[in-house]
Amino acid sequence: MDKPRSYNPFDGPALEPAPLPGRTERPRPPMPPAAIHAAPLSVQAYADILATARAFYETGLGNGETTHWPCLDEYWTWLRKEITAVTGYANQGKSRFILSVMLMKAAVSGWRFCVFVPENEEEFYVEMAEMLIGCTANLKYPQRRMAWQQLQDALEWLYEHFTVVTAPEGATPAQLLDAFTLQAAQRTYDAVLIDPWNQLTHDFQSREDLYLSQQFSLLKRYAIRHDVAVLVTAHPAGDVKSKEGKLLVPNAYSISGGKMWANKFDNVMAVFRPSFPEPEVQMWVHKIKKQGRVGKPGMLELKYDVFTNRYAPEIGDKRNPLCGTAWDSTTESPALKGSSWDGNKPRAGLPPSQFDQPTAPAPFAVAAQAPAGMRFGADTTTKHF
Repeated sequence: MDKPRSYNPFDGPALEPAPLPGRTERPRPPMPPAAIHAAPLSVQAYADILATARAFYETGLGNGETTHWPCLDEYWTWLRKEITAVTGYANQGKSRFILSVMLMKAAVSGWRFCVFVPENEEEFYVEMAEMLIGCTANLKYPQRRMAWQQLQDALEWLYEHFTVVTAPEGATPAQLLDAFTLQAAQRTYDAVLIDPWNQLTHDFQSREDLYLSQQFSLLKRYAIRHDVAVLVTAHPAGDVKSKEGKLLVPNAYSISGGKMWANKFDNVMAVFRPSFPEPEVQMWVHKIKKQGRVGKPGMLELKYDVFTNRYAPEIGDKRNPLCGTAWDSTTESPALKGSSWDGNKPRAGLPPSQFDQPTAPAPFAVAAQAPAGMRFGADTTTKHF
């Protein structure tokens, strides 16, 4: 395996300050290896500062982009160059929630995503198709089952908007980002997802907080360099319960190394189901770094509809943004106060895609054909976060 490319922004010759006039300098100790490769520092030019300020003032450039869900926009919106952590207890829907938000952005804005989902590689495209169409592909439920042509059309569209990268055993965060970079050279992506963090290999010899600080800085530099939003899901280190034995809302500090998750991420959210397996869901926003531009801390109450694999808010019109789109097979599901099902809506109105067929970079791979049934990589971890 080739050595991963370095993400150190300070590669280059070291800076040596000029000696003061009339003063004899003492011999200096040798510079540490990292400093030897430091690049010349620079400062922002006033013209660049003025151009950025004018773009924000006149066009709002620098504000988050809508999720197409007004109730969610109040708390969190899409902003490129930011890294967002999403946590939640096992099997309570944190992955499904963030995937549903990504699907809305793809369906309405035409965004494209590169995703690492080792716990869900085999079912990813079919489950996303069920969410997109609003009914199941499972033959166990014939009354709510989509037509094969609907599934095939949805898979084709999903394959053009979501690329699944699968990692070999022992892959590190840096190697995964290299794989994302190789894919970005072939296709333009707007965001990437790592779901979950603990399925990568994390090998640190001493302090966990120093390791996480380095890795999260790596994620941030990647987001800035490639002008993408980065999403990472992470499990809490364990169940956090009150004195009465009830689960408490997880937050950044619930994750192993929590201080760094809280400090280094721009945004931190949690998906919590207080009466699991009941459908009530709480989406907690614990941290928003750029309040006023991206959102604000708070809690949004939702309800998960198992019939459509969608979330609906408990406020407003109580509809998921995918309801009523060209892909939708149901105007409203039974759980969303309706009962009408229509599987004959035409496929129209979604943004076209100009993707070429992908070429899989070794040692990583992407789903070669839509969509599932074969695993290209192995799950691995040395430490749970």
